[in-house]
Order: sequence, then C-alpha cells, then structure tokens
Amino acid sequence: MMWYQVIEICNLEPLKIGSGGSKEHWEEPCKDYIPGSTLRGGAIARMRRKGLFDDDPKAILQHMECFNAYLYRNGQLYIPAPQHLRMDKHEYRRQKSMSGQEGSSMAAVQLTNLFAAGQGSQAGENNNPASKDALPDPFVTIRGEYLEGARPSKSYRLHHSSMLNRELQERANLFSYQALEPGQSFRAVMAYSERIKQRVEEMWSDSDIWYLGGSKGSGYGRCRVQALGEACADYAQARQQLGIPAPAYAASGFGFGTAPALTLTCLSDMIIRGQYGEPLPCLPEQWLEDCCGIKLRRRTEGQGHFVQTGVTEGYNATWRARYPKETTIKAGSVMRYELEGQPDEQLLRQVAALLEQRRFGARTQDGYGWIAVNIPYPSSLQIYSESPQMEKEQPSRSDRKAAPPAHIAESIRLISKGLADARIRWLRMLAQRLPGTEDAAGALIIHKLKSHHCRIMQNELEEWLRAGGKPEEGLQKDKPDFLDRDYCQDRKYCSLAGVHFNGIISYLRGDSQVAEHEALRRFAENMLNSSHGRIYYGDTGASSGNSPEIRQKRFIAELLREGLYIRQKSAQKEEASNED
Repeated sequence: MMWYQVIEICNLEPLKIGSGGSKEHWEEPCKDYIPGSTLRGGAIARMRRKGLFDDDPKAILQHMECFNAYLYRNGQLYIPAPQHLRMDKHEYRRQKSMSGQEGSSMAAVQLTNLFAAGQGSQAGENNNPASKDALPDPFVTIRGEYLEGARPSKSYRLHHSSMLNRELQERANLFSYQALEPGQSFRAVMAYSERIKQRVEEMWSDSDIWYLGGSKGSGYGRCRVQALGEACADYAQARQQLGIPAPAYAASGFGFGTAPALTLTCLSDMIIRGQYGEPLPCLPEQWLEDCCGIKLRRRTEGQGHFVQTGVTEGYNATWRARYPKETTIKAGSVMRYELEGQPDEQLLRQVAALLEQRRFGARTQDGYGWIAVNIPYPSSLQIYSESPQMEKEQPSRSDRKAAPPAHIAESIRLISKGLADARIRWLRMLAQRLPGTEDAAGALIIHKLKSHHCRIMQNELEEWLRAGGKPEEGLQKDKPDFLDRDYCQDRKYCSLAGVHFNGIISYLRGDSQVAEHEALRRFAENMLNSSHGRIYYGDTGASSGNSPEIRQKRFIAELLREGLYIRQKSAQKEEASNED
C-alpha cells in the first residue's frame, strides 16, 4: 500500500540546481523546477540527521519516491506545457502588444489541438494552419476557461574563487551561477510504502528548514519544506490537493469522433526501454494493457503521439561523477491511445486511476515516469501585458528607502558610468524592437527619415545631453528653423509613443505640459522600472540633476538618439545603392 504526501517548498535563498550535470563550466544554467532526485536526497539527508535512516536504509531507498516540484503561484500549480497545443506566434505578439495599452481588456489567443487538426473538419473550429508554434512559457495552468503560462524567476550572481587559474600571474577568478530567485513556492508529492510510513512521518517533526541543490555553503539552497495536510492512500486526493485537474470522462475528453481514447501527458521525463534495453519513443501499448486490463487499437508506430526527446543529466557529489546519459521522453510530451469498444464511464475512471497512481519506466524514485490522464486543456491561452506584472513585482520609487549616503551614491555613479557601452547596446536593441506602427503603444517611427534628417535631429538631442539635462542650457532658447519642417511635425516621419519630434523637443525643454507629454512620461517610467532601466538609469542621489524627471528625459533623448543613429546608417546604404 502506497501513501501520498503533498509537500510545499519555499526557497528562502537562491536555489542552484544545474541542468547540465557538469561542474566543468562555471556558467551552468539552472533548471526551471526542483527535480524529484533533489527532494529525495534532501529527505534522506534529513532522515540520517534524525537517526531514521540507519535501521533499514535499503527499505527507504527502494520504497520512497519523490515527484518533481513545480511552480505554485497564486493558488495554481503550473505543469509542463503540452506539446500537442500550438498557437500562431504572430497573433500572440499582436495580442500581447495590444494588451499593454491603457484601457484594453484581457487578451487571449486561440490554440490548435494537433489531435483535433488530424481529424479534419470534424475536430472543431480551431484548426488554423498558421498555429504551429509551441507555447511561449514552459509551464501552464488551467484558470477558468483559459490556459495561463508562467516561468519561474531566475538570475545570475557573480562570485570569485581563489582556486581558479592559480598558475597565472593575473588570475581571472570570476564566475557566475544561475539560480532560482528566492521567495518562490513549489509543490510536489512524496510517495512511500506502509513499511516506512512511520519513519517518514517522524521526519517532519522539529525544524522545517532543508538545504537543496548546490553551493549550500555559499548562500544557496536554504528552503522551507512543509507537509500539507495528512498523507492519503488515494492518489486522486493527493492530485486534487496538489492542483492537477481531474481527468475528463466525457467523449470529447477521451477522443474525437466516436472512438474513445486515452491522452497521456508526461508530467516528468520518462526513461522507457524495450525488451533489449533500447530506448522507446512512447509507452508500449502492451504495458498499458497489462496495467489496466483493457484493449487498445494497434496503430502505426508513432502515430497519435507528440513527443519531445532529451537525455538525462546529473552529478552525484558522493560519487564525484556524472550520471550516465540516457534517452528520455521529455516532460510535456503527449501520447494518445484509442480504446477498443465503447467502455462506460466507470471503467474509464478505473483506468485513469490505475495509470495515474503508477510511475512508468526507470528511475521512478528520482521523479521519472509521472503521467496525467486526459487533462481537459482549454482552447485559449490568456495573455498578460508585461507592465502590470512588472509594476506588481517591483516596488515603486516612493516605496523605496531614502537616497543612499554620499560614498555609496558615488560608487553607484562610477558603476553606471562604466556601464555606458552596455547602456548604448541596450538602447539600440530596444530601438530596434519597439513596434513601428502608429497604432501600437510605445511605437518608434523613423523609417521614412533621410540620413541628413537623422543627423540634424541627433545634433539637437546631443546639445541637450551635453548640458546634463538642464532645460535652460541644453537647447537653444530660440526655436531652430528646422523644427518647422514637415519631418519634425509629422508623426508619420518621426515619433515616439505617439509624440512627433517637435513635441519631444518641447518635452525636453520643459515647456508647458500638454497631454502628449504625459504619454512620453508614462512610457519612460515603464521602461525605467524594468531590470535594465534600474541598472542603467538608477537613482544615485537626491541631487536635482538626478531627479526622476531628469532621468526620464535623459532616457527619451538617448533612446531617440540611438534610434536615429541606426536609421541614419541604413538610410546612407539605401541612398548609396540608389546612386549606383
């Protein structure tokens, strides 16, 4: 008899779990989830410290399984994105840009079910040939009538080591780790037999602090792990507490048309081998028939499956060696099997229960082989704009502490000055990525300008920037003649956030406030609240030359200057080719 305990992990420190399985490279990327092998190792280490592992270690090693822990956010569990749902990436980007506009409602993009697409017109209405792109986020959840994507927050942290390059006179001893940001929650299931139930329950007494992942002595890996509720003997109850949707038993959930089917979604990687140890691309039909006592229709090999393959990775610190690489069926792969006959709903419930409570393939103790049956995925993907989420996660300027002391402000200023080249690269990348249509929010329109137009505009912006952003010194008091030209007053030639060049100059001068100036201010504020904006245009003191208004204006001037520089180079090439 197996018992299932739902656990929640909240990382109090950055969590470093390498996805490459090698310690030769200091810039190894981090996994998006907590593997079952990591949780199992943490549980065994805790049991050893409490003296619960010494009595019968073999029983614990063989009768305890830990599933992968996935992101749990806002009361929802996010599971790997399924491979059989596709979308049109161009429509997704269009809807996402529109959702960021003020006053726009929630946006959504239609999804195409590849199983339905294979059935032709009988499958449904969402059969768009352009919908062939994978979902944008690695994890999804079902929220009402929509599918919602997410990805955990990760970041790089810089370190130094005296062990690197000892033989060199000038040692380059800097390296970086990628890790999951602290403060995130993950949920998983721990399965164990009746034989070790008492010892596992004793493990949860006392402190709930665990150390998971690598570099535990360098400020990584401290987590709070808690058991949620009591352990249960029914996997369906644990699945409900975990947050995985229940299987769909209607005909539309089990198949399209008249033939009922089982749709299996891999919630973790699977290692499936054949009779002679060869890797298999799907679960053999004979396995399912032996497990559930049902009959499946034999189909052409690979037909009805949308599978993505990979290889196992990992490093064992005790062995000081990597795990052997084995071919896997990656999480998110979807396999579909048609049933013979017309089974009733009671039989389908029994089949789903038998399949979901079992792990398939090899290394199931480490979280491999976890599946879900007939998840009722919606047909639409919900889209959120980046700015509301950014404003929610990042505190506003007024919520932060007072200005730093003078010596800290000077250090910040020197660091920012050293990042000047990186700031220019970011501005040019941003100028190229901004939409170029008038109806889009935050659009930068300069594609009709000629090279000498760009040069004149750049000179005007440079005057303001050289004066340090002071309106009374940065621009000529008398309005230059060229500002009356059409290309300075027509938004079709040059505009940023819906404001033409003449209006931008008026904004930098500090002239009377108009409605269009508010659009520039709001656009600059959103950009400066991003991670790059806070680095390159951060607050370095309370001086008037570094006020939020001046930083916003400097960002607008520098962004437009770099955009005009890019346009000037391309216009010169166009003019040279026309002369030839």
